[in-house]
Amino acid sequence: MTKTLIFLFVLFGTVCTQAQSANVKEQKVDALNEYVNLLNEGIHGMLIVHRLLETYNQELNKYVDLESYQINNFSNEDLPKDIFEDPENWFYDTSPQEWKAKTISNKALTAAEKQNLAGDIKAVLAVLADINKIRFEVETLIATKNLEVRTEIAQVYEKLEEGVDHYEEFYKAYESINRKLLSTYKPLKPSQEEIQFQELYSIFFKIYMTTKLSLKYIREKDDEKLPKFISDLANGIQELSAFDFNTQGSTRLQNKKMLRARTDILRQAKSTLDKLKKFYNDGTVPVEFTDHGRYYFYYNSDVINNFNRYGNGVVFEMNRVFDNLDMPVLKFLEMPHYFKVLYPEEVIDTRPLAATNPNIKAAPENLKARKITPVTGKIIVDSLTFTIEIFDSKIKDGDVISFNYNKDWILNEQKLSDVAVKLRLKLNEDGKNFFILHSDDMGRNPPTTIGIRYKYGGEVKTIKLSSNLNTSEMIEIEYKPI
Repeated sequence: MTKTLIFLFVLFGTVCTQAQSANVKEQKVDALNEYVNLLNEGIHGMLIVHRLLETYNQELNKYVDLESYQINNFSNEDLPKDIFEDPENWFYDTSPQEWKAKTISNKALTAAEKQNLAGDIKAVLAVLADINKIRFEVETLIATKNLEVRTEIAQVYEKLEEGVDHYEEFYKAYESINRKLLSTYKPLKPSQEEIQFQELYSIFFKIYMTTKLSLKYIREKDDEKLPKFISDLANGIQELSAFDFNTQGSTRLQNKKMLRARTDILRQAKSTLDKLKKFYNDGTVPVEFTDHGRYYFYYNSDVINNFNRYGNGVVFEMNRVFDNLDMPVLKFLEMPHYFKVLYPEEVIDTRPLAATNPNIKAAPENLKARKITPVTGKIIVDSLTFTIEIFDSKIKDGDVISFNYNKDWILNEQKLSDVAVKLRLKLNEDGKNFFILHSDDMGRNPPTTIGIRYKYGGEVKTIKLSSNLNTSEMIEIEYKPI
């Protein structure tokens, strides 16, 4: 055998070995993506139950003393018996249970790799079963219990609280699976040369991660890092806007499907950017979500709608692009919702209003497009729970105000009258505590000036705040026990 033939034989063997190795890696990545698909479709199904539980909570509250708002317009009768099986394909091309079967039958992962994921996947599937079950249990309790009787209505609230626990259990398993998927994917991650559209992937990844981290911090009630994420997301949008599919030298990017996906991702990302800015600079919520608070609304109903599959958010669209371009990458995970039960005051003891963020490190510099002006002095209270009264300190001339307590709007467009507005509040034990006065209408005698009446050491104290249509005054609150 000549040296040339030997060389060619070795070269051919090397090429075949490399091709086989690349093929094995791609098969493993495909197998990991089946777990991603299982989680994402499970999140989609849990959203449907989430909306049902919100509706049941609202329906329950109308029997007591809270206003009821129609958040959703569907019921169990409109849905399959098991949302996560969905044999008639109402919601999925492939249901979570079908993805479960695929993960079990797939042989690309080793037994050890599959075992590493097995416990968390079992926990996820158990939650899906419980979540599907609870939507019927709550409906039955509402239909059969006498909701005029305190002990019986309390049973329904207890069942709703089980839903809160299930959503938290899912999130914990989701976080664990995410870490394990990334760890298993790390040695399989393709090089830049192995990804044909590396620049596009990098742009997608920036938009995805900045949005996901923004949602994570909103969920954790920590919005201090949001300005950086907002800036990074704006940069990602700018990069995608400048990335012209028609100049990449590939017909795979120039078809209508890809161009439409680019347009949809840009639209959703821009909407996300606007919503994150509104959350950070404004924080107002629709009236039907006032009692849920801004963190709950912006996470569960506003920002997440541009991220998850609901509304064809960026994750769904980006993952579809990866499929269409045969990109050997780990797909993106959506974010799970969380659930919160609202209680009327007659069901529980009257509780002071607490901030939704329990530790605010810095007061805002702007809010609702107004500059915040700190005033000299502080409100000093001797108890973590205290009461204030807000009143028009001038002639009653039709002033309309919004009042912010620790970044939560606890009064929205409140017209001041002869009767003081009384609020019972609870201080954050850590971080900043403050009030901000926002003028919605200065009435006939601007600027808007209010008095805040409170007690310290049993003595009634009064302090004034003013606001116009350009600036809002802020005063800090200090806890100083006697």
